[in-house]
Amino acid sequence: GSWCRLSAAGTAPSARAGHTLTSLSSCEFVLFGGFGEVALGDVHVLRVGDTHGAGATWVQPRVHGQPPGPRCAHAAVATPDDMAVLVFGGYTPTHGADAALALLEVATPHVAAH
Repeated sequence: GSWCRLSAAGTAPSARAGHTLTSLSSCEFVLFGGFGEVALGDVHVLRVGDTHGAGATWVQPRVHGQPPGPRCAHAAVATPDDMAVLVFGGYTPTHGADAALALLEVATPHVAAH
């Protein structure tokens, strides 16, 4: 294997650590949370045109519902049908270690949090 730098269109998320990037397919990935200068609770979707990264585009979808709040060092996994991301725990600026469990449904072209 070999590394290559990708160039993505759209507005990239801010620099961060402790976030998750969850694969929903070979061409769609959901980024959630992390820590930059503050804890983050934003959602971004990276769509790539093929498995080699061609045509990569960042999108910040509208998210509805009650999100789990800004956090870093959480866990996230795609549901078996690749239609949602399950987020658990993490570290929040208000509660420290947190046991929140949230499901982010990803419906094309909108994303909704429950």
